[in-house]
Amino acid sequence: MGTKERFLSGEYQPDTYLLYETRQNVCCNVRIVIKVKENVDGNHLYTAVNRAIRRYPYFSVCVEKNGEGQYVLKHNDRPVSVLRTLNPPPALGSSAVNYHLISVDYMGKMIYFNFNHSISGACGFIPFIKTVLYLYISEKYSVTLDPTGINLPDSPLLEGETD
Repeated sequence: MGTKERFLSGEYQPDTYLLYETRQNVCCNVRIVIKVKENVDGNHLYTAVNRAIRRYPYFSVCVEKNGEGQYVLKHNDRPVSVLRTLNPPPALGSSAVNYHLISVDYMGKMIYFNFNHSISGACGFIPFIKTVLYLYISEKYSVTLDPTGINLPDSPLLEGETD
């Protein structure tokens, strides 16, 4: 049975069907690159990422099989991995990234945000990146920035945000 048939039969859930793709020419991971003016401080970046994820619980997930053998997304309390860039980067969902479907890596002045397309598209992931950068810059440089347009870690979810 192929992907389409498994999806239609209910074996694959709408929010995880991309996890089942088996064709080698399909990549379901997205990598967004941000270049900053100075070399990235890994400790500040780690702190910013793991503070920001509190605001986006729908990105803090791992994949598990439910009792019916379907792959489903479950909340993941483990820290989000923030690593120096490896080539190739660790597989999303693996133990190397604490089973998350997101990870962040960095090298020099570059920050790489990696996520599986089953949890978001690029437009949906941009607010998380903005929150991380806001926290990173605020903490690294000990400055108070205008938070307009930023979802701060303790702010409530917006109406329709998880639709």
